[in-house]
Parts: sequence; structure tokens; C-alpha cells
Amino acid sequence: MDDPAVDDGKCRPCECSRTPGLDPDIARRSVCYVETVGRRSGRPHEVEIWFAADPTRDRIYILSGGREQAHWVRNIQRTLSVRVRIGERWFTGRAASI
Repeated sequence: MDDPAVDDGKCRPCECSRTPGLDPDIARRSVCYVETVGRRSGRPHEVEIWFAADPTRDRIYILSGGREQAHWVRNIQRTLSVRVRIGERWFTGRAASI
């Protein structure tokens, strides 16, 4: 995710003493739920998908087997803001295609 201080939809300033990276318990998981905004409906849509975490940064990587054919990818292309649930924690972030 973009900012370690962004969690459950509320922005807070980063604490300087905070160690960068995702919590190890979260980073070890393999499945997350990505919530996008429907490009036509404007309603939230959630997909379950495997992810890989960068253990040193607040980033996760997800792969679309169908690339731009996947509806969640099309939604992200329209609206970059996403919410991701890993376990019981929600994170708000900004998607980027790499």
C-alpha cells in the first residue's frame, strides 16, 4: 500500500519511530480481498485474490491472469483508489499497473 499510516479508511500522519513494511503476520498471508469501485455502477465490488507482499515496504502485488479482461482491473483503470482486506484489517491505497 502507499502509506503505512493509511488503514481502515482514515489517514493519520506517520510516526517516525514506526518500522517500515507490513506486519509480518499480514505479509505471510496469501489471500486478500480487493475492493474496487464499479466503473459503470459506482458501487463497491470485492474479489478474492492471491497476493505477494513486499516484506520491506507497505506494498502488495496482485496478478491478473486475464490482464485487462478482468473486471477488477478495468475498475482500477477507471478509479485508482482501492481498499484491501487482509485478514481482519482494511487498508486504503492507490493501485498502479506495473
